[in-house]
Amino acid sequence: MGRKAKSKEVCNKTVDSAVKSFVSRLTAVKIYDMMEESMKQEQHEKIFFNRTEVKDAAKCYCDNCGENMIFAMQDNYHQFTVGIEDILVCLLISEANGAVPKLPKDWWTAIRNRYHGVNKQIMEKKNAKRKTPTG
Repeated sequence: MGRKAKSKEVCNKTVDSAVKSFVSRLTAVKIYDMMEESMKQEQHEKIFFNRTEVKDAAKCYCDNCGENMIFAMQDNYHQFTVGIEDILVCLLISEANGAVPKLPKDWWTAIRNRYHGVNKQIMEKKNAKRKTPTG
């Protein structure tokens, strides 16, 4: 075998080796991506299926947070409280996304006057809509 043929054979082996190495790394990346996607899906399912249950509710006034209605909640791992303002903000978001029918403006006005945290959320949403460019 001539020098040129030998050189070409060495070059082909190098290219084959590089291609195999690249394919091996690419396969490893694909496997990693698939594992990462699977873990994301598992985490999503873990969060999604960790539903809360209302255990109790108390009408009170909290000097620390200003809430006048607190709900005792429990999920699979924790016990915690949620204030009425957070519930109302969830309702506001649900309404904005069409998950519940629109509530009368008078009702929201009464809520804004009574719960200042909800008023703050409404104002933030209105300001965010104003800043969003329209096409």
